[in-house]
Amino acid sequence: MAKGIKNEKVISNNSKGGKEKIQNQVQLKKSFCWLNNHKLILILSFILLIFIVLSIIIIFNNKNTNILTINDYDYNKNDYMMYFYSAKYNYYGNNLDEINDKDLKVMYDDESNITVEEYLKNIAITDIKTASAIKKMAYDNNISLSTEDYSELEKEKIEFINSLGGKKEYNKFLKENDTNDEAYDNMSLTDKLYKKILDNLYSEGKANDLTEEELEKAKNDYPNNYFKIKQIILPIIDLETKKNLSSTIINQKDALSKNIVELVNNGEDFDELIKKYSEAATNNKDSFELYYKKGELLSELENEIFKLNPGEVSKPIKTKYAYHIIMRLKLDDSKLNNYYDELREEKCVKDLQEYIKNLKIIYHDAYEKI
Repeated sequence: MAKGIKNEKVISNNSKGGKEKIQNQVQLKKSFCWLNNHKLILILSFILLIFIVLSIIIIFNNKNTNILTINDYDYNKNDYMMYFYSAKYNYYGNNLDEINDKDLKVMYDDESNITVEEYLKNIAITDIKTASAIKKMAYDNNISLSTEDYSELEKEKIEFINSLGGKKEYNKFLKENDTNDEAYDNMSLTDKLYKKILDNLYSEGKANDLTEEELEKAKNDYPNNYFKIKQIILPIIDLETKKNLSSTIINQKDALSKNIVELVNNGEDFDELIKKYSEAATNNKDSFELYYKKGELLSELENEIFKLNPGEVSKPIKTKYAYHIIMRLKLDDSKLNNYYDELREEKCVKDLQEYIKNLKIIYHDAYEKI
């Protein structure tokens, strides 16, 4: 080696490391070129991403923004939608699955000019106010849920989820009704608290039980509010499709109903006639005795029933559903305690109305958007 020259290793472009360096530089240059050529697309994509994120945030905030504050209790849209679902279910019953948004837009009351949706909205808000009154009444009377109560709530929730078909269907139910699991739990908790109030304050022997005068009046009113019957029913609609039967079949049932009444008047056993001819609303007992509270049957039926003395049989009563032949029976005391309990609950509801009058209610801006 020549004197004065350092012993250094020269890295040529042909070495492995040199090739990688050049390739990286080329790739980087290509990337810059691609970015430069597609910068408009990238900017638009970035703006779209921001829009999507903001939309999600807005939706999330809207769902969790309080629409009402009642006393110290906040209610958001999830809570409202849970009560709105409850109102819809109570209004439509088992037909709820067939209801769409168009059905909600029909007029509920032409005179007041409100739609079914507006009517149900009012029911939901009233129920939310009642929930707050329940919480306030419970607080004022030192009533709270026990560990056993919470265990029952969890068991009831599991039963409800199973009735829907499992957790997946439960989540689908929540999504379809625009609510969430927490709102379901909150409503269930309030319902349980209400039952606790009834048990602790309004049941037999408790502080707010019916007075002696109220019990005596209830016993006298009992026969005017409950009745006991047997009936033969000849439907004039298809029990599955709910569509009217043909006029020929209806005429046949009209004639049959008159014939049955004649058989009764000639001494035929009513129970045997029920077994032979009645097509609906019978039970598995040989007696076929049925108890009803006033208001549970169609008014045209009840009007005729209250004209009958115990043991008497009506003429055929035609409704839009069937021909009815009814025997009124002597009322016993089997439902008297039920009637007392109904009056106790009415007393509780009346007291809750006073609580509602004194609630401090704040309507937030989000309320106008529901």
